[in-house]
Amino acid sequence: MSPISRAVRAFRGARGVRAVIAACLLAAVAGCVPFLGDEEQERDPWSSAGVDEPRIDSRSTGGRTVVTVRAETTLPLEDRDNQEGFAERAAKIAWRSHLGRMDTLEITAGQQGHPERARTRTWPRAELGKAFGPRLAGLDAGDEAALRQQLPAADGAYSGRKADRVGRGDAILRELLRTTARERLGAEPRLPETEPEECYGGLSGADPTGEFRTDAEAEMPRPRGAHPLASLLATADQWSRLGLDVDRSGLFLGNEDTIRAELPGVGRAALEDLPARGDRKAALQLSYATDCLKP
Repeated sequence: MSPISRAVRAFRGARGVRAVIAACLLAAVAGCVPFLGDEEQERDPWSSAGVDEPRIDSRSTGGRTVVTVRAETTLPLEDRDNQEGFAERAAKIAWRSHLGRMDTLEITAGQQGHPERARTRTWPRAELGKAFGPRLAGLDAGDEAALRQQLPAADGAYSGRKADRVGRGDAILRELLRTTARERLGAEPRLPETEPEECYGGLSGADPTGEFRTDAEAEMPRPRGAHPLASLLATADQWSRLGLDVDRSGLFLGNEDTIRAELPGVGRAALEDLPARGDRKAALQLSYATDCLKP
């Protein structure tokens, strides 16, 4: 189960901004961003990695652009795995967020005040694309629109949909995920049956509210022949067109790629790329959670 899904499950009975932020603290490694009404939640990718001011330069050599990045984080990097992991995260952030052409990336990344914990690597463009997906459209040309993290809801099929009961909210979100899976992932999701669970609130967060919510998740195979980033970008555009508010900030923070969407008055949905780890195969995970609604 992903950090975001664990956070949703841990706080699925809570209500309000306080509970949502608490859930995000559990999932901080995944770059969780709460939806707080209409307020935009744009995040600086480098700050999210504990880097205050990365040093970024570029030069042209033989018609090719070399970008040099030096990033020092306040996060502890005490062992080799963490040091190499942070260096890869920094390369991913640079590839996804640097405005301007990038044919080669020369990156040095490590812990602030500990030069012995720094790692240096040169990434050709082809290796960056293989590791982190295709360069976002517009970045090479310096178009700031490529960095847009929030996609507003269009006037689409889900615009204005509300759920007065938890069963109706569950049905709407299951329909959304099935449509997404068929049209963007080429398969039918195996969503488990759900049982409404009571929501809790009050100052202590332990008082039953008389309202209920459901949540579910399903893993899907990655589409063949393309980097999973393509599926996440296409899904973000689709959800926006259908009438959902979409948060793409999880594509820029250097962690596992995630997009999230909100349908006010119904609930939230997410699509996350889960890389292979241990015995777990690489997969795309669809998930949803309804708002707290009447039974």
